[in-house]
Amino acid sequence: MKNLRIIYIFILALICYSFFSCKKDVSSSNIQIAGVWSHSRNTESSQISSIFFNNWIRIHGNGFNGLQRVYFNGMQVPFIPIYVTDTDIIINVPETVPTGSDVKDPTLLNTIKLVTSAGQASFDGFIFRDPDKIPSITGVSYTMPYAGDLIEVYGKNLKESNAITFPDSTKGIIKSANDSILQVIVPANIDRQKYGRLTIDIDNERYSSAPYMFFQNGMFLRTFTEEAMIAGGSNGIRIYSNPVEITALTGLPQNPEYVIAIPATKVDIPVAANNGISGNFFKFYAYKAFNTLIEKNGDIKGNTSIENLAIQFDLYMPSPWVSGAIPFKMNKNRSGVNYAYLYNITPWEWKKVITGGLELNPFKFENGWKTITLKFSDFPTLAMSSLKDYSTSLQTNGFESLVGYTNYDVNEDGHTPQAVKNFQMYLANFRLVPLTNLE
Repeated sequence: MKNLRIIYIFILALICYSFFSCKKDVSSSNIQIAGVWSHSRNTESSQISSIFFNNWIRIHGNGFNGLQRVYFNGMQVPFIPIYVTDTDIIINVPETVPTGSDVKDPTLLNTIKLVTSAGQASFDGFIFRDPDKIPSITGVSYTMPYAGDLIEVYGKNLKESNAITFPDSTKGIIKSANDSILQVIVPANIDRQKYGRLTIDIDNERYSSAPYMFFQNGMFLRTFTEEAMIAGGSNGIRIYSNPVEITALTGLPQNPEYVIAIPATKVDIPVAANNGISGNFFKFYAYKAFNTLIEKNGDIKGNTSIENLAIQFDLYMPSPWVSGAIPFKMNKNRSGVNYAYLYNITPWEWKKVITGGLELNPFKFENGWKTITLKFSDFPTLAMSSLKDYSTSLQTNGFESLVGYTNYDVNEDGHTPQAVKNFQMYLANFRLVPLTNLE
């Protein structure tokens, strides 16, 4: 009997061992990540699919007891054991998580992996975002393009863009991409009457430009015969409206419908001895132009803040722009350095090089027309107000506005201006555009 009792105890021990072994296996199969939630003291928790570095998250699921290791994008990250329960892990995303091409094994990109004493579980499709790698669009080379035109979208961290959409929902063709420039072919069926934002898609997220693509509602000088133009206030210019003549002028197959040439014929422009306009310009009353837009009661209204507006016009030069400036004078009687009613437009740049000298980076027109964007906030010391109040101040002061060309050290940055051979520039489509959505 004694031996039989020993056998029974041994069999019972085996049964218990088998029972607990099975339970451990079941626990292993039940490790699961159901989702990820935000975990910030200042905001309500919500389920998320991405997070920036240095933020707390809550990983929710089951079977987390016995947590041993946590991996984000394949990199092991620290966790605090007291912040772990069987169903939740509260953990901070460090600033060292690899992203994009820094993840050596592409299969680990956008993954969370947990290893417990019972097994492991993975969660795919969660994006860790480096604040220094946030994509953004800072500008567009030409905001009034035609079908088939090649435009450039400028910004940061654009290389991984996989789609670009125009305001009418048509998709452009991305010809080339790097971190700072996307070259895009405008789709054949583009609707140029639909204005708004360009959007790009990266990692299932969407990023947008300012809402000024194809913004024709803000046009204030299109034909250059508008009432705002000052009769007899132009010198040495010519207005073109014949498509054949414009094409012959620029050599481009597609151009704006109305183009003003400054000067009327190509001339050599020497370096100016002073800060005066180089003889060719046109004048207009900005307040009349702005009042026309206000009276239309369209998208831009009198109570629209000029802080949220910019002046745009389209520009083409047959040769790269290497010297001189286009002064945009709200008050034609002001010269010299920029001030509240004057801005000298100089998109070309002199850059300092390692040797201590300066290197010229010309403004090129290889792909055709370019859009110049001049924010009202770019005018130094200009107090922000409503468009109506700003227009009234221009009218009260009797300011005449002027756009022309000058060739001297306009920004007083110490570079040496260059004489320009066979100079002529073409301008079109002066307009006000929104930098943010209009009310």
